[in-house]
Amino acid sequence: MDGETNAAPDGLQQLQAMPGGGFKAPIGQTLGFDLVEVERGRVVFEGKPDRSVYNPFGAVHGGYAAPLLDSACGIATHSTPGPGRGPETSRCAATPAALGVDA
Repeated sequence: MDGETNAAPDGLQQLQAMPGGGFKAPIGQTLGFDLVEVERGRVVFEGKPDRSVYNPFGAVHGGYAAPLLDSACGIATHSTPGPGRGPETSRCAATPAALGVDA
């Protein structure tokens, strides 16, 4: 590797250099969640869903949980590449649970 590649920040350093060291992407602002911890390969997001993300049954909609899970997977993966390497990719999948309804 050349000196320029070695001087480039790695994925973790890029995340730590974000404003205030936190995650302030529009999706986090819209849904009300923040990155509160970041280390190589591990992140912690925190959010407090309000009524705007409830489903008709009064529970938090999967449409709130899925972007939170996707952000955690993506940011944790981004924290792993070394200097001068591009972002890694991850696959995030969620399978809805069936409601236990007696027929």
